[in-house]
Amino acid sequence: MTPITDVSSFLQWVLTQAHTLAELAPSSQRDLFPEVWGIALEAQGQLQEIDPVLRSRIYAAMHQWLNTGVAAGIVLPDDEHVARYVRELLVYIYNPPPIL
Repeated sequence: MTPITDVSSFLQWVLTQAHTLAELAPSSQRDLFPEVWGIALEAQGQLQEIDPVLRSRIYAAMHQWLNTGVAAGIVLPDDEHVARYVRELLVYIYNPPPIL
């Protein structure tokens, strides 16, 4: 992951990762949870390293993207397969499940 410089570039990165997962899914009958979780952990680590103001803007944009399908001028893809991975990544980045 390249360093996070703004909201739009972060959301574009999430979208790119979702496309990659969607391409893997049809050719793989296995669960892609490890890949999704790995991407989410990478994003969370990067988010902890950036300016708190930018981080809060990114979290607000992720929340908006989940709720409305549009954030920072980026629209949730029409392809439901890709959109599913965008949503899954956003949920795991925005509100990860508790770890035991």
